[in-house]
Amino acid sequence: MRLMPPHVVRRAWLPTLKHGSADENARILLIWALGVECDELWRACEGFSLYLQDMPSLAPVLVTDVADFAYFSRLGWLVEYLPELEGEGQSYQERKRDYLAWRYRDAVVFPAAAGLLDKESWSRLLQHFGV
Repeated sequence: MRLMPPHVVRRAWLPTLKHGSADENARILLIWALGVECDELWRACEGFSLYLQDMPSLAPVLVTDVADFAYFSRLGWLVEYLPELEGEGQSYQERKRDYLAWRYRDAVVFPAAAGLLDKESWSRLLQHFGV
């Protein structure tokens, strides 16, 4: 039995999807939606979709514990699913949350509720974060 070293890929990891509308070098907009009820999340995602349709400089990434993959696939966003799984030691959700904090350390992070803002409040939020 031979052991093989891990395969390292030199190309960059991209959060944009081929069928998404964001530019390849877009800034990541992390939408934090853990603990958000499904109906509220749908409304928030619709708001984000509306506001982001003319902003290809932002690549939305949804972080959620809602398993509605049929709906999410239509958004054209990367979805980071964080289910609550039981087990010994640190939970899967905590470990993945720590990983996501590292992976998206340079992202702009908005709560899901930002998708429910009116257009004027949305504009002020973007200005505040320099987006």
